[in-house]
Amino acid sequence: MHLPQSEVYAFGDESNFGDVIAYGLAIVHAYDLIAAERLLSGLKQRYGVGLQEEFHCKIVFSGDQRQKSQWKHPSEIQVLDFAEELILGLVRLPTLFIVGAVHRIEYPEELPAAGDFPAGKMGMNQLTGMMCMAALVNLNEHYSQDQIKFWADPNRTQMPFFSRRMQAHRNYKLTNNDANQHITPEPFNDEDKQALLQAADLFAYTATHALSEKDSRNKERFDGLYRMCSANTESGCIVTPHLMLQLAFRAHDLSLALRSSK
Repeated sequence: MHLPQSEVYAFGDESNFGDVIAYGLAIVHAYDLIAAERLLSGLKQRYGVGLQEEFHCKIVFSGDQRQKSQWKHPSEIQVLDFAEELILGLVRLPTLFIVGAVHRIEYPEELPAAGDFPAGKMGMNQLTGMMCMAALVNLNEHYSQDQIKFWADPNRTQMPFFSRRMQAHRNYKLTNNDANQHITPEPFNDEDKQALLQAADLFAYTATHALSEKDSRNKERFDGLYRMCSANTESGCIVTPHLMLQLAFRAHDLSLALRSSK
């Protein structure tokens, strides 16, 4: 499934569950942005939730956290129904979904040094950045970087990254000088976040729960939500060891570039 060949807006967020680490993209045609935002706001009104209240999966699907939020009035089943209506509405626009995902157990905690390539810790935050890169590589196979505007929900966790420390979301980009691929997130104020980052959060959360073999509450519902997305999801979402190695080299090159720019 491809969107028409003109400007597209990509919204990204990360998630992890069980042994799966993922970065999900929800992509809409520029023409459909307002319709997608109205879909989200209309659902919030119908379910009795304030328009400014974020649909954040770690809150709405956690009983204790939900009870402390404005999402305490819809029941757990109603929250799942909200998620299903949102996904169905986005699919019909249409919305394209892309996920970069990896099974944690398949990769070492540290990449060993090799020649000029230094050792580098590969924890959850480091792998998440590579999954973002994998998803953007997939997107860039179908749309030129000039057609893409990308917004990433920030993760300000400090992490070691080869020879430096940085905030995790600094890796939420695609930088490949050899192929002249450069997709970087649009700046925004935390007080004025793009509404469709909530859709990306739901898709990434859904993907990790569907792709993980770990049992979870409401797993059948998440499996169903992922199947709804799958008709509009790019194939090849699980990152292979070969691609992982390519991403590691690109990440190392990015680290050197960031270090030299300081």
